[in-house]
Amino acid sequence: MLEKAGQTGLPLLIRTISNPTVAVKGRAKSSPGPLSSHGFKVGNISERGLEHLAKNAKGGVQLEFALSSMRVTFYSSISHFALDDCTFTVPDFLLSIERRKNTRFMVLGSQRAFISIPDWHPVASDPGLAPFFISSNELSALMPVADVSLGGLSICDKFPAICALFPEVPADRRMVLYLPMMKPIEILGSIRWHRKTRDVVTELDGQSRLINSYRYGVQFIGPSEELMNSVRGFIQMIAQAEAI
Repeated sequence: MLEKAGQTGLPLLIRTISNPTVAVKGRAKSSPGPLSSHGFKVGNISERGLEHLAKNAKGGVQLEFALSSMRVTFYSSISHFALDDCTFTVPDFLLSIERRKNTRFMVLGSQRAFISIPDWHPVASDPGLAPFFISSNELSALMPVADVSLGGLSICDKFPAICALFPEVPADRRMVLYLPMMKPIEILGSIRWHRKTRDVVTELDGQSRLINSYRYGVQFIGPSEELMNSVRGFIQMIAQAEAI
C-alpha cells in the first residue's frame, strides 16, 4: 500500500505524538528501492512543517491517508531529514482502516461551498429569507453546503424559505454547485431526506438562545467526471485546510 501511495503521490497528514493538534501536510514519494531498507518518503513539506517535525517528532509520529472511501492511520518515526522531505520507518502494522462507502467531510472555516436552484429567484418581501440588499439579490439564492462526499452533500440553512423549494422527498432537482476556486457546476440531485433541528447558540455576552436549522440530504444522480474530479479536489482541500 505504501509503495503504491509513493507511486501516485497521495496526499497525507503527519501529526507528532507530543503535539497531535498540529497537522503537517505532505505527499508520498517514490522510494529508490525496497521500503524495508530505504524507508517511506514524504515530500512537499513546507518549511514550517519541517521545523515543527524537527522540534516535536522525537516521540514518534502518526501518518494519516484521508482517502475518499477509506481512512488509513499508522504510527512511525522519522529516520532522516532532507531539504524538503522526510524519510519514515515502515510500520509493522496499520493502526486503523476506517471504511465506508462515501466518507462525509464537514464544510467549515474558509472552505465554503454553496448550492443554488436555477429557477428560484428570491424576493426581498419573503419573510423566510435572510435580509439582503436588492443589489446583491443573486447572493441570497446561495444555500450553504454543510458536508460533502463523492455520493452527495447536505444543505443546511437557518431560514425556512428553503422548505418551499423541496416540498416533497424524494424529489429530483437541477442545481448549481459552487466550490471555491472552481467554476460553477450544474448537477442533478435527488433530495433523499430532510430534518429540522434546534441548536443552542451562545452570544458574546454569554446569553444562549435556540436557533432552528433546516437540513436536506442530496444524492448525486448520474454525476459527471467533471463533478467527481471537482468534489475530490474540494475534499482534499478540506482535509488539509488546517495543516501547515
